[in-house]
Amino acid sequence: KKLDEALLIQQSVLGDNHETTLKTMDHIAFTFDQIEDYDEAIKVYDQMLKLQKETYGKVNIKCVPLYEKQSDIKVKEEKYSDALSLLRNILNIHQQHHSSEFDIDNTLEKIKMIQEKLKKGCNVNRMNTTLK
Repeated sequence: KKLDEALLIQQSVLGDNHETTLKTMDHIAFTFDQIEDYDEAIKVYDQMLKLQKETYGKVNIKCVPLYEKQSDIKVKEEKYSDALSLLRNILNIHQQHHSSEFDIDNTLEKIKMIQEKLKKGCNVNRMNTTLK
């Protein structure tokens, strides 16, 4: 509750999209992630994404780190399809901007790892079905 109050004061003084306000939001989301309150972390990252999109447009480089963080949380939750969707957003941004500001190889490696987990999950499900 105190963090919410501090953030509201910061937003009213500096504005929603001020670098300091966004860093504070990022720290709050990171804290939620660390205590495994993933739903709250995702909510804060969603708020940040909304602000970034309103300011810079729907497809912008500033969204990439937020999509990465959300994707990492979805992997922790074993919500692999959601994680893949977020990583595809990163690929879309990269294709439209051809930017070297982020590591596309890292994104591709994450996608490969998630696809392997999904494949293993499908194999486990098939084995369980066969055993019944």
